[in-house]
Amino acid sequence: MDQTVDDPVTAIRTALAEKPDGVLETLAERHGVSLRMVLDALPEGQATAIDGARFPEIWAELGTWGTVMLIVH
Repeated sequence: MDQTVDDPVTAIRTALAEKPDGVLETLAERHGVSLRMVLDALPEGQATAIDGARFPEIWAELGTWGTVMLIVH
């Protein structure tokens, strides 16, 4: 169900509460917002924005974690 509200962040948080396993890209499209806005609306601790310049550092750290499953939608 598409929702039209003045505050898309509230609508996104409501949708996430109703279906926390939803596809974030679909949620962004449904509410006419960017994926960044959906990520910013996630509950505290579920997403962290990091400057892209730190990618090599983070990628090197991930390499020390052992086997990791990465799902790309």
